[in-house]
Amino acid sequence: MKRQVVGATLVLRGTVSGAEDVEVTPAPTATAGAAAAKPLVSGVRKTTGDTVEAGEVIVEVAGRPLVALRGDVPAYRDLAPGDSGKDVAALRAALAELGFSSKGDPAEEFGPATKNAVNAYYKSLGFSAPTTGGATGEAATALQAAQQAVTQAERALRDAKAGGPEVGPHAVADASDDLRAARRELARIEARTGPMVPMAEIAFLPAFPARVTKSAAKVGAPVESPLVTLSSGRLQVLGRLDPADRAQVQAGGAADIDSEVTGFHGTGRVEGVAERPQGGTGTGTGTGASGQPQQQWLTVTVVPDAPLDPALIGQDVRLTLRFGATSGPVLAVPSSAVTSSADGRTHVVVVDPSGAQRPVDVRAGRSGGGFVEVDPVSGGLAEGDRVVVGK
Repeated sequence: MKRQVVGATLVLRGTVSGAEDVEVTPAPTATAGAAAAKPLVSGVRKTTGDTVEAGEVIVEVAGRPLVALRGDVPAYRDLAPGDSGKDVAALRAALAELGFSSKGDPAEEFGPATKNAVNAYYKSLGFSAPTTGGATGEAATALQAAQQAVTQAERALRDAKAGGPEVGPHAVADASDDLRAARRELARIEARTGPMVPMAEIAFLPAFPARVTKSAAKVGAPVESPLVTLSSGRLQVLGRLDPADRAQVQAGGAADIDSEVTGFHGTGRVEGVAERPQGGTGTGTGTGASGQPQQQWLTVTVVPDAPLDPALIGQDVRLTLRFGATSGPVLAVPSSAVTSSADGRTHVVVVDPSGAQRPVDVRAGRSGGGFVEVDPVSGGLAEGDRVVVGK
């Protein structure tokens, strides 16, 4: 006799994963009129199984870092001074979390304070921040031209003022107007130039710590897609359910999570079951593209009651789903210990320490896994009592 949860069970295999898997492949920006060459991996900071914290470098490609930052938007463009949008806001929030504030810039805008934050962050990583157009690109050329225009306008105004009355007030006024226009143009170009964050150097993830679940990065090897797969967000278990058992599994059902490798045991709840089956390793059958039978399963998502250790990501675990189960531990005996008499009463036979046997009337409750819930009607019955089995 013992206290336990009683109910029907179903055992599945499952895999621990994050709520979101993000595949990252840094790619060069193609130059006009020509495709960019495939870059090479120049450094590997994180390998399969490693934990990744916000702001850390994952790999280096062509001497440049690929970093992980917190954010709920994907990195879909280069972020440069003058840009605005939710991705800029995500970048600024991620940098602020790491201690690099851009306070002072308008909301969702990449302004002077954001430039300073980007510069400081790259410096903390041991890299120089890339700049718009590089040292000799179009942006750099435009900036240099605007600076020269301001210098020339300043000299023209100085000369106009030094010319005395014979030059005339109109020359001074015109030179002043030219200088203001040159300075406005310089300010406009400066606002669009400076430190930037290329799309190829950041990966936004919704939560940390994350974990590298797959990595094809090898120093000296060309970048292949996907280069790195990161698992992020709330950890969950994705179980493989035979479609024939679908009717037994409902959202909210209790589940035990066990790892034979580490000895971990936890509990959770079924969040949902996929509507369509998938092919691969599992139970059930279907027909593949070749016409040959292949195994099919439905994906069951189990959310743990307590956060799982990120070290479990990628591990194969055992899921024991319980349905029709008691809400908590109850007195339970083996099914073969419960007998019924001719008058319809149900009882178990308890063996006293002296070896004497006595029947105890019970009400039988839920059953499963070879056990039955029992509630004594008369006579004492307690956890630890020995009962006769198979009588």
